[in-house]
Amino acid sequence: MRSPVGRKEVDDYDERVIKALKYCWDKGIYAYPIVHDGRGKRCPDVKIQMRIGNKKVTGEIVYSQKDDRLYKKINELYLYHYEKREQ
Repeated sequence: MRSPVGRKEVDDYDERVIKALKYCWDKGIYAYPIVHDGRGKRCPDVKIQMRIGNKKVTGEIVYSQKDDRLYKKINELYLYHYEKREQ
């Protein structure tokens, strides 16, 4: 079964994410998973932490490292800061 998203849309999304990553990293903006509760777990649950300059903010939502939503959310955060740059 084919995905409803065409290859062109995927390529465009990937290209935007790459541009957003470069822009954010050059500006000192980072988003990454941090361990929420790792006791006794091989692959512990995580939260997303943002570092913008010297300021760190940790999200409230707990993700499994095996969940694609974690990585999609990190990409969304980078895209948000990239698209906000012109405002």
